[in-house]
Amino acid sequence: MKKLLLCIVILACGLTVAAQDIIVTKDAKRIDAKVLEVNVDNVKYRETDNLEGPVYTILKIDIASIIYASGKVETFADANPPQPVYVDQQPVYANPQDAPMTARQFNDMDDDEIDAYLFKNVGGDIYNTFHSGMKLASTGKKLFIPGIILTSVGLFSTIMGAAFMYDDYGSYYSGYYFNETAYGFFLTGMCMMGVGEGLIIASIPVRAVGGGKKRAAKNDFVKQYIYGQEGASYTPTLDLNYTGNGLGVVFKF
Repeated sequence: MKKLLLCIVILACGLTVAAQDIIVTKDAKRIDAKVLEVNVDNVKYRETDNLEGPVYTILKIDIASIIYASGKVETFADANPPQPVYVDQQPVYANPQDAPMTARQFNDMDDDEIDAYLFKNVGGDIYNTFHSGMKLASTGKKLFIPGIILTSVGLFSTIMGAAFMYDDYGSYYSGYYFNETAYGFFLTGMCMMGVGEGLIIASIPVRAVGGGKKRAAKNDFVKQYIYGQEGASYTPTLDLNYTGNGLGVVFKF
């Protein structure tokens, strides 16, 4: 019995060790860790012997590779960012694509572009929040559009059915003519309107929650990666531009 318990303990310890991630630094140092986030320029982790302890941050340029518990190996051989040449105290990159993301560039991207950029360069909570918000907003849109169509068609069918329900082409009942076909259109239209309005109402909170999550993720990205530090202020911009129709004002936030 004691041998069986000992085997179980050894197996459990082996599984615990196997379940950890390993960060290998460029100076050949090994860090037994639980990787939490892989961001644009750093990796956040907790030490495996203190998973409830502090969150540590290590720069990607100091990492050679990460060996995940699943067996996947991620290397960072090219993690050193391109260095700019400064002209009049302004950084100029040999390849413009190497320049860091700016707030204007980020705001000009559509949702699909932002989702792809965050997946490739940021990951972690920011990407997960934005991606889930985008999916919720998409679901809300998928509810809203059929709702508008059903409501519109239902309204038309209801009006036409009511207009022709009592006419000379219907059957004669108790002193008046009653068109059963028109009555069928009327009832169908009422049902379609009910379903359509239900879809529209259901889409409102779904789209609102999705939009809120997308805005929160975008603000977190701007604060952490564009303005340099978490909790930094995000200042809206007011642009005055000349367009084909005259002078326009654009307020971005």
